[in-house]
Amino acid sequence: MLPTKSSKELKTSTDEPIKRGESPRVGAVLQALDPATWTQSSLASKASLNRGVLNQLWQGKTSSTPLLVGRLIAVLPKKDATNLLAAYLEDVLAIVATEAAEAPGADDKSSIKAALKVSYPPPVVPGAA
Repeated sequence: MLPTKSSKELKTSTDEPIKRGESPRVGAVLQALDPATWTQSSLASKASLNRGVLNQLWQGKTSSTPLLVGRLIAVLPKKDATNLLAAYLEDVLAIVATEAAEAPGADDKSSIKAALKVSYPPPVVPGAA
């Protein structure tokens, strides 16, 4: 029996190691999208993505890529786009940390830890061209 969602609150951070080829946080963000507004078919169509690829990403069973995430961010509202970008970056950091910990000569003191704050779209820098 599949677990039911008790709330739409996102739980994107986890201490569980992520395997290469998975994007659980990105999948969680996609699953939390308003179903009245976004179906997999409508999102795939608007983002010019293959629905099968989006379905795998939706389930967290495939790696998200900058191209996939960028296409999705381009069509989502600001709040959802920010959540998706943060989830993608957290997935990437988790994979890097896991691989660094498994590298030859790695020890507990060299684990990668990072604080992440995402703002989308990026703030405008005065005087930048």
